[in-house]
Amino acid sequence: MNRPAECLEDIERFYRSGQEWLKRRHQEGAPGTEICQSRSALMDNVLRRLWKGAFQGPGKIEAEGGVALLAMGGYGREELNPFSDIDLFFLHLPGRGKDLEFWVKKILHPLWDWGLTVGYTVQTPKESFRAAQKDLDLLLSFLDARWMAGDKAAFLRWEEEFSRAVKGGREKEILLQIQQSAESRHKKMGDSVFVLEPEIKDGKGGLRDYHAAFWAAKIRFSPRSARQMAEQGLLSEKEWETYSRALDFLWRVRNELHYLHGRREDRLSFEDQTTLALALGYRREDPLRNTESFLKDYFYQALRVHHLSWNILEKCLNEVQNSARSWWRKAAPEIAPGFHLYHGRLALTDPASLDRNPLQVWRAFDSVHRHGVEMSVGLQEVIAQKLGLLSDRFRSAPESVRSFLSYFEQPGYLYRVLEEMYETGFLRQFLPEFEKVHCHIQYDRYHLYPVDVHSLYAVQELERLERKNGPPSWPLFEQLMGEVQDPALLKLAALVHDLGKAEGTPHAIRGERIAESVGERLGLSPERIETLRFLVREHLTFAEIAQRRDLNDENLILRFAQTVGTRERLKMLYLLAFADLRAVGPSAWTAWKDTLLRELFLKTLHLLDRGEGIRKEDQERVVGVQREIMELVKGQIPSPKISEYLVHIPLRHYQVHEARAIGKQILMAERLGDQTVALDGEEKPEEGGDEITVVARDEPGLFAKICGVLTANLLNILSAQISTWENGIAVDQFRVQSLIEEGLLQPRRWTKLQEDMKKVLEGRLEADQLLQEVVPPLFHRYAAVRSAPRVDVDNTASDFYTLVEVFTHDRPGLLYRIAQKLFAMGLNLWMARISTKVDQVVDVFYVQDMSGAKIEDPQKISMVKAELLRELERCEA
Repeated sequence: MNRPAECLEDIERFYRSGQEWLKRRHQEGAPGTEICQSRSALMDNVLRRLWKGAFQGPGKIEAEGGVALLAMGGYGREELNPFSDIDLFFLHLPGRGKDLEFWVKKILHPLWDWGLTVGYTVQTPKESFRAAQKDLDLLLSFLDARWMAGDKAAFLRWEEEFSRAVKGGREKEILLQIQQSAESRHKKMGDSVFVLEPEIKDGKGGLRDYHAAFWAAKIRFSPRSARQMAEQGLLSEKEWETYSRALDFLWRVRNELHYLHGRREDRLSFEDQTTLALALGYRREDPLRNTESFLKDYFYQALRVHHLSWNILEKCLNEVQNSARSWWRKAAPEIAPGFHLYHGRLALTDPASLDRNPLQVWRAFDSVHRHGVEMSVGLQEVIAQKLGLLSDRFRSAPESVRSFLSYFEQPGYLYRVLEEMYETGFLRQFLPEFEKVHCHIQYDRYHLYPVDVHSLYAVQELERLERKNGPPSWPLFEQLMGEVQDPALLKLAALVHDLGKAEGTPHAIRGERIAESVGERLGLSPERIETLRFLVREHLTFAEIAQRRDLNDENLILRFAQTVGTRERLKMLYLLAFADLRAVGPSAWTAWKDTLLRELFLKTLHLLDRGEGIRKEDQERVVGVQREIMELVKGQIPSPKISEYLVHIPLRHYQVHEARAIGKQILMAERLGDQTVALDGEEKPEEGGDEITVVARDEPGLFAKICGVLTANLLNILSAQISTWENGIAVDQFRVQSLIEEGLLQPRRWTKLQEDMKKVLEGRLEADQLLQEVVPPLFHRYAAVRSAPRVDVDNTASDFYTLVEVFTHDRPGLLYRIAQKLFAMGLNLWMARISTKVDQVVDVFYVQDMSGAKIEDPQKISMVKAELLRELERCEA
């Protein structure tokens, strides 16, 4: 019997049974730290047995003589997740490297055969020192080195020499490299803790932030364990408890992520987040709420890991730069009583001053507001530690209220102040309403940031308008911000506008009550409180009307103007809608949304300015448009024929389209004698989408067929205006966005679109057949759990049409399928507004029955809802 092979089998069985035991312990709820340390101990046992088999015995190298096995990196720190890489260092003294590579492979080959990822290096002490001086990653890995087997004395000598040869005299340089590496890594990963799919290792607030802090501490203070960082004063006991809990949470999540994929995986993908939440014990009745609770906890802990890690890193840098163990050592003249700048950051001269007078904290925030400086680590720590002193009496003190409001009213750095309040926890103490929305997440691809962070970003957007440092497309917003009579109240509204989200829906109504309470506590006048309530209550209204309603419906604009009441409120609501959308995330504000919101603002402003006599003015406008059309097409069509067209065009069409567009449509209609359909396209990148006009003879299901062709040609439909003239000509105008880089009017693409449209409308090709060719990867991945689709029917928003609103998740051909179903139910479709938020969509359809009436029969309404919901379920399948 081959004894060495049998021995390897024993070791493999031991390893695999250990792995299974670890997985069971994890599933039973074991802390993340326990699993990581236990897997490290398991690998220690395995490697020592392999070492013994390879290096000790007759004919083998005796390890006691100048050869040692060291664990490196995460393995050296005893922080191995289930499928983490194993990094090894075979240290040998000069002259002991002969045949060493052969015996090293004897150890490594079994590990590779078992599927482990193992990296290794074989070097003498001098070779390792030279390599570490050139390679920061290798140097940091050596900092984590831990003796495993072999010549321990050789390891101890190497460790002592390493400190002198590599670290000696280079502490500041290495610490700066660690800091720069972390900043570069953060930028690569989105430069925010709050990203859609966090990287649990390399992302901001991930485990690598902790590694960077630990390495910095080792460079300056040489702790043997993370726990010793607290013993050496880099963390208070309370901070260490917070830090260790946060790290344990991240390790446990990473363990589950590894087990879920059966390999190393560090990205919390959108699809995995629901599965992770369930596996980690988040088990409410609503799977969506499970995921949101999990993400709230994840971001909460990641914030703490990032904040405390960065504090440790900066303390180490300060120590090296000053060679003095005091975080508050005075380094510059005071910029305010009791405060000075310390390496460009605001520091507290006497930390005990806050104990004597908690109101002194406002002097710190005053300095931040006035100078725009960041707080030092020490000052942030002192404020965080003194939060317990901030009582109701402190919150209601006139000086507190006066100071807080002054940041909104006086020129300065408001966002910087709010950011410092947020990071120290002061904001949640001073405005307890923020506690419930702290790290509160909405599980979708649209809302990128937690509610509290989003609110701060909304304030920042308004502050940018005040400073007039936005892009060239923002002059109207900047002008309006300068015209608003109470910009402080507008910024306060931006701060509190979403506080109702933790209370459930409708959050704007719940938020109105919260805003009223905040306003009363801050001593605002009744008039300002009423305006604050209005802004919070209606903060969704502006964007919803702009994106989901027919902005050519004069009665709609009239009702909206009545809701707003004054020019001042209209301006404030418009600016709040802008800031709210901008603060959602990089994909939320688009040129198309800008166009829609601007149109609603200008139309409402015009109505508020001119008052009565609207319809008479519109009638006069129609006559003027008709004259202009006659001039535009004169000579291309006989005048009697032009007059005939003008009589057949509905009044509403004149309200929706300009004379130039209608003239072009008449010329397109004239071509229908020779062809089935006429198409016209115009690229409008400045408006966030291209425009396509389709003119054809009206027929049942025409709109659905057109939608199918556009979707199959990789065009995302943003909106549709549908008009049927009295002579049977259908004019459908679409605003679209391309899903590929090739422009709409590129000859190859435009020709294909025309040919496909002609084939489908002539009945030679089915739209369904075209849609089957759409490439799925061009569309969004979906979440594992999605909110249920919803269908609403509204007979109050329009005097002439019933509005059918469909709330669901976007997918290829959705608009086509809905339009088909509406046609099958005997409904005429007159207009569609499509509002897309990444993978969520709200499609609004203006419909009538075949007699031209609204859908008001309750049974018919119920049938419409049920049929559409069934169709949406079929789309999901």
